[in-house]
Amino acid sequence: MKKSAAEFAYTFIFDGHILQYQYAKENLRTLLSEKISIDGETVIDYDYRSHAGYSTLEGSETLDLSLHDNGRTVSRVKYLLNTSVLRDDEKNRTFLQFGSFVNRMLLFYSLETRGYEGFTNGVDDVYAAIVNAGKLHDFEAFLRENGLDYHLRADIGVTGQTIVCTFPNGDVPFTSIISTGTSSLSLFYYWYMRMETASLVFVDEFDAFYHFELAESLVRRIRSLKNTQIILTTHNTDLMSNDLLRPDCYFLLGDKHITSLADATEKELRQAHDLQKMYKAGAFSES
Repeated sequence: MKKSAAEFAYTFIFDGHILQYQYAKENLRTLLSEKISIDGETVIDYDYRSHAGYSTLEGSETLDLSLHDNGRTVSRVKYLLNTSVLRDDEKNRTFLQFGSFVNRMLLFYSLETRGYEGFTNGVDDVYAAIVNAGKLHDFEAFLRENGLDYHLRADIGVTGQTIVCTFPNGDVPFTSIISTGTSSLSLFYYWYMRMETASLVFVDEFDAFYHFELAESLVRRIRSLKNTQIILTTHNTDLMSNDLLRPDCYFLLGDKHITSLADATEKELRQAHDLQKMYKAGAFSES
């Protein structure tokens, strides 16, 4: 039987406290329910169909959650995060840590179209943002590190700061001479500047326009980030290497499940194993 709602549940750990966030949606924008539990105790529960629910978080108990239903498109959890003045206790600190984590999540992609969700409001011009952040020389070094030897300088264009590429016979706008791959790489660098302050970054088909060596170089670069969780999707099995990541950092995505390589085989995986060769030989079960 086809379900009338999509249900989701996410579990977080903040300073040893377990927070579970559950919600159901009728479609992309229409909420049916939301619930948050902290260390097994339900602290927020709201049903959008009956317009009934509550919060037990200290400082939010008197708020009427039904006043801001707004067609079931506004999250009650987000409303509490933005409007309530919570007392300083462990449950509230855990709840606020959850809010901070979610606000710093980022998804971006550069496939047929460019786009992003989360983390920041507004739309920056990628090249103006690089110049304004004082990162032009670092951007130039980043491109050179990945086989693109451009000599760049900042300039004022019709819409503001921009980047031009210098040649012996004159300068040309950087965007007029770059390939799709270089444009995608520039977008990656733009978001890389912000990744250290992000909580979780998801990049869909991150290497769609990259050759193997470039894709590997980018993985090594973001691997050095200490406080950010990174999820990359790819169809490139050449990246499946013990030299790049541990086996439990690779996941096989199926129709209804996600399985790490470490859990997809009964073999004890060792550094010397060729993960790609094992994968192509059918050594990993995706179930």
